[in-house]
Amino acid sequence: MNQANPFSQEREQIVNEQFEQEEQAEQLASLTEKFEKYSMSKDSIQEAVHKNLEKYFRDLGEQPASNIYDMVVLAVEKPMLEMVMTRTESNQSQAAELLGINRNTLRKKLQQHGLL
Repeated sequence: MNQANPFSQEREQIVNEQFEQEEQAEQLASLTEKFEKYSMSKDSIQEAVHKNLEKYFRDLGEQPASNIYDMVVLAVEKPMLEMVMTRTESNQSQAAELLGINRNTLRKKLQQHGLL
């Protein structure tokens, strides 16, 4: 009678588990790298806005400031729209999805910035 070696089966199971763990570790490393890149990009944008607002207030000196929200949104929105439209090769449906906004809202914003 030919009986399977229980040690061979156990060894094969251990090898398979180790392979799965290595695969999971590689996936985790890849996800971590993507998260860090996103986080760095987000931090860089926030730092740039912060630095420019500091300069804006410093340049204003004692003069009163107004409409800062609109100023910042408009300043950030146009280059963002330009980059997204470039990335999607001017496909408005894809651009709207990427931005997380309605396509009609995207069209309105593109018109406001003279991008249509």
